[in-house]
Amino acid sequence: MNTYPGLYKNHSLVGFGSFGAPVDCTANPYDPACTQSQVVTQDQFQTSMNQYLSSPWFTVYKILSIVGATTGAYHGYRRNDSVGWAIGWFLLGGAFPFITIPVSLAEGYAKPHSKRVIVDK
Repeated sequence: MNTYPGLYKNHSLVGFGSFGAPVDCTANPYDPACTQSQVVTQDQFQTSMNQYLSSPWFTVYKILSIVGATTGAYHGYRRNDSVGWAIGWFLLGGAFPFITIPVSLAEGYAKPHSKRVIVDK
């Protein structure tokens, strides 16, 4: 069974032959009909999701996401004195904590943005 409903594995979807015709995978192993992935059952999907959600890496990511979101919101508000920037930093900190935490530290964590005025000579 493949991802196309109504077709059997190793049957062509589109090609030089007729629709649904068997494909010789030994002659052409790179034919899309030969390389289609199997349909995942709900039990297989649930098992793989449980393994992923119980992994230690996902736990580390969850903790870093919470830390990234809260520190990002605080940094965004203090740096720009704006709720909009706080919301933006909160969302990005929760989604990409490995990026936003180092960037906020590099910018000077929660230090107000310097309002430099450029004067032409």
